[in-house]
Amino acid sequence: MIFIDLLEDEYIEELSDFVYKLRNNFLFQNKFDSNLAKNRTTIIKSLKKQISNRNHFVIFEETKLIGYLVLDLDDKELLIKEIYLDKINKSILFKIFRFLMDYALSNLFDIIKFKFNGFIFDEIIKEHLDDQNRLEIKNDMFEESHKKFAIISFKAKNGLIKFLKGNCYEVIYSFDSKKMDEKVSDHVDMQIRKINENAFVCTQESYFHYRAYLPNYIALYVTELEITNTYPKDCLLNNFSIENHLVCNKKSVDPVVLKLLKDEKIIMVKQGYSKCSTVVTDKFVITSDKSIYASVQKQNIKAYLIDYGEIKLEGYDTGFIGGTCGYCADLGVVFYGNLENYKFKNKLIEFLEKENIKYYYTDDDDFIDRGSIIFNY
Repeated sequence: MIFIDLLEDEYIEELSDFVYKLRNNFLFQNKFDSNLAKNRTTIIKSLKKQISNRNHFVIFEETKLIGYLVLDLDDKELLIKEIYLDKINKSILFKIFRFLMDYALSNLFDIIKFKFNGFIFDEIIKEHLDDQNRLEIKNDMFEESHKKFAIISFKAKNGLIKFLKGNCYEVIYSFDSKKMDEKVSDHVDMQIRKINENAFVCTQESYFHYRAYLPNYIALYVTELEITNTYPKDCLLNNFSIENHLVCNKKSVDPVVLKLLKDEKIIMVKQGYSKCSTVVTDKFVITSDKSIYASVQKQNIKAYLIDYGEIKLEGYDTGFIGGTCGYCADLGVVFYGNLENYKFKNKLIEFLEKENIKYYYTDDDDFIDRGSIIFNY
């Protein structure tokens, strides 16, 4: 399911047809004004007038328009002023609830409240609300089994994909960013960041992509700033946490990340792309950046320094070691490409084996930086 913010006139015609049909059928217990309901031109004029000062979202299932909703922001309350659908089931309803929770959380709203308009589906929605028509913001309402998943570049080769699926990981592909340089438009660590196993933050442009594929129990926050293809706004999410420390250049971190991780101690480094530059495990890091290496050690976090360079990244002189892989407890360090092609493989393997960390690599891709792999566990 896709939610699209109706900022311009792009969907007005399609939405007007939808509203016209909806307001003239049996789904409404209380009929709208007959002149408005039967006059499509009036509907178009009304929508155009409203859009400039209200938050309208059209709802698509695949390519079919199935509904729309109108939000109103008031202090700490997110008010759903209108919500109309041409069909409803638990799956659709819970996806809408999840979207509204994400929207509220990202904008620091404490309350989600519904205003109803005599729609026959109102009673179905009300079953999940309190006596004041409020929706409680909680993840455990979504009756889903927690599953293992990995977020990887959409350019990843089959060897990695087969390995992950063979180990019972659901594969979620990265978003094809239109705001980033196309050479890194697939890079996971520029688009989304894990906060914990139940919460992630993603860029504004990638929200609807990741919301469609992440389980509903995952709270998905959205960056406050909009990503661009120039530093420092290209690396708003390119930082990492280890042992209750946030390792970053604070100037390049999105405010939402700082708010969510306010209890973590910040280790300030010069490197704005700290995640790209670092292989992060539960207990230690491997980095090619000397400022990261020195700074984390000062906080008694174990670190290993690897030589810089000799990593493929199309269009650049070199890629970064952190972008070549991802870590999870049961699989160890998983690489996108062939470790045998890495000039400093012996040193890297030595570090991993010293810490008793398993590792996997495929032989159907170069030793390449594709923007990290993010595992939920």
